[in-house]
Amino acid sequence: MAGNKEVREIRELIESTEYDTAFRKCKEISEKKGKLPPQIFYYGALSLFGLGHIRQAETWVENFERYSSDSVHALYLKAYQSLHRGKTDEALLCYTRILERDPSDTFADSLIERLRRGEKSIQRELEIPENFRNYFPGFNEEISDPPMSGLPRSRDGFRPAVIFFIFLGVLLIGIAAYTVPKLFEKKHFSQFHDKLPEMPSSGSVIPADEYVDERPRFIYESSKDALKDYAAARNLILDGRVNSALRTIGKIELSNAGFEIKERATLLREFIPFINPDQFQDHVTIEEILSEPFILRGAQVIWSGKAVSVQKLDERRQRIIFSEKEMNQPPFVVFDVIMENGELIQKGEKITVFGMYDKILTGEMVQIKTLKILKRDP
Repeated sequence: MAGNKEVREIRELIESTEYDTAFRKCKEISEKKGKLPPQIFYYGALSLFGLGHIRQAETWVENFERYSSDSVHALYLKAYQSLHRGKTDEALLCYTRILERDPSDTFADSLIERLRRGEKSIQRELEIPENFRNYFPGFNEEISDPPMSGLPRSRDGFRPAVIFFIFLGVLLIGIAAYTVPKLFEKKHFSQFHDKLPEMPSSGSVIPADEYVDERPRFIYESSKDALKDYAAARNLILDGRVNSALRTIGKIELSNAGFEIKERATLLREFIPFINPDQFQDHVTIEEILSEPFILRGAQVIWSGKAVSVQKLDERRQRIIFSEKEMNQPPFVVFDVIMENGELIQKGEKITVFGMYDKILTGEMVQIKTLKILKRDP
């Protein structure tokens, strides 16, 4: 296993902009057998960023996430990758999550402000690999081992804000574990009213004329308008119209609303419950998912189609690709299913599935997480 001395040497090489040497050392250590410190993958990714090899760094970021998937360091890595892909919405979400973990992280806050004011200057800056240093706070600080929990520490231990968020997280998980199962029992969710995050007591919007380059997709004239949408999203959840709520929350996330409102909207998204298929009425199409993948992330769907491809993964698990079109035309839906009882799905079989949108695989293919097979028609 690599020692602290080797890790410090690599960090010092990166500080000295000797990215090629730093990466070679990371690669040598990563190829050794035995337990590896997660810092190696982190510094390996940074070295590649410094060399301008963004795509090559993907594997190193993924390996680092296996050790510290929820750490602020992993979120900064993911945000930087998203910026290079032109996906500023995803980067903004990463920075927002960082601030959820540590509200005192002024570096993430400053990057959020830069993104709000316009992304063109950032894209120009990213053309120079050396500028990656502008997107990683405490760049020269040592990363602790064992793997990071994602909760920043001061020299004296956990910050009070972090302790508060730990307590809040445990409390919210307990509330969700108790209340979410009950949502399947009733069509109206009035009993969930007191469990959803309340509207922020205050908030702000950034005036449209303060954006130097591109303006946000949605512009609110006042904080009152943004808070009105937050209240609307909350009421949509209580009415069981979860996908409509996602659209309204997404509007807030892609708007000029201030951090206070966006933070609460992101928290509200996490509290959206699953709706019993028998009570589900808020349908969304495959085409709508393809056109708004960020806004509709986590959307619940009931789709019907014919299986055009069936892959057997093991004795009970299958990977299905189906199409809603009669001639097996795109768009296509991909999902994995475990057949607890009954025969495996056959190619050409018509099925209706209840699931949750997971990700876009191509411009014509959506992957969902299967919750239930509702109907089969061989």
